[in-house]
Amino acid sequence: MQIPINVPTLGREEIRAVNAVLQKGQLTSSAYHGGKNVQEFEKSATSFVKSKFAVAVNSGTAALQAALYALNIKKGDEVLLPSFTFVATANSVVSVGAKPVFVDVLKENYTIDPDDLRKKITKKSKVIIPVHLYGNVAFMDQIIEIANRHN
Repeated sequence: MQIPINVPTLGREEIRAVNAVLQKGQLTSSAYHGGKNVQEFEKSATSFVKSKFAVAVNSGTAALQAALYALNIKKGDEVLLPSFTFVATANSVVSVGAKPVFVDVLKENYTIDPDDLRKKITKKSKVIIPVHLYGNVAFMDQIIEIANRHN
């Protein structure tokens, strides 16, 4: 049985771009610097999110690990995350030595429940990973307010 949860939406332009890269046979220009398309993507990402830097990585797992390392998350720290998420969310927390703390999700949109977040946050909590899922956005105003109140 197949249960369709999320259908990718790729247009002709995206398919052409992927085909062009694959036909060229070179995804990166060196071991440490992405190819032209990756560099263009990083540049456009900095503009889009209004940041100085953007780094393309190979997976969501690598992105989460990089973010946790950048925030100096380490052993003894707690990271709050939704109980309904891809395993990589928790794995990335464990990989940096921190403890994942699972927060219940709301049944109407599968995102982190701000009320349960208030109950689970402690002095050891350093980060909240508020996974947005299936096109549903977590209640960021409440999550940010809770995070700010707990520093």
